[in-house]
Amino acid sequence: MAAVVSPGYLFYLIILSVSIVIGLKDFRRLAPSYKTLVYLLVIVLISQLASTIVVKYKMSNHFVFHALIPFQSIFYGYIFTGLLRTKTGLRSKIPIYIGFFYALVSITISLLSARDGIDFPSLNISLLSILMISSSLLLYYHLINNPSEQALMTQSEFWYATANLVFFAGSFL
Repeated sequence: MAAVVSPGYLFYLIILSVSIVIGLKDFRRLAPSYKTLVYLLVIVLISQLASTIVVKYKMSNHFVFHALIPFQSIFYGYIFTGLLRTKTGLRSKIPIYIGFFYALVSITISLLSARDGIDFPSLNISLLSILMISSSLLLYYHLINNPSEQALMTQSEFWYATANLVFFAGSFL
């Protein structure tokens, strides 16, 4: 077990847990999109803990991570739809539909190419990265086209799009 829980991984779990606690503390005041983000963080934490247990007994946690990707696609689609609606009044549900489409593609890829329930292609992660990068750029586009009285550096939508763009652009490469 010591090999599985490295200091970096433990730090990641602590950051994830603290984010969940902060989200739950302010849950009533959060916009629906950020409530969904808190739910997603809880699911990711459960997935991380499950993968730690699975790797101890099965020597591979690929199944846990690749089973999570379709759910992430759907949750992220819902989050970006809510952020676009809140920020711009846009009634489009295109991000949700794209999230469902990516989830279906991800499930199909996993089912067709999984070998022995251990090896999965990294194409699912690339698809999720494309979804997140394009959704972040779409949110930037709407932030620029619908300026607010609030300073850009204090807008949570800006920081959410920036964090996703930086993280998933690095993951995609």
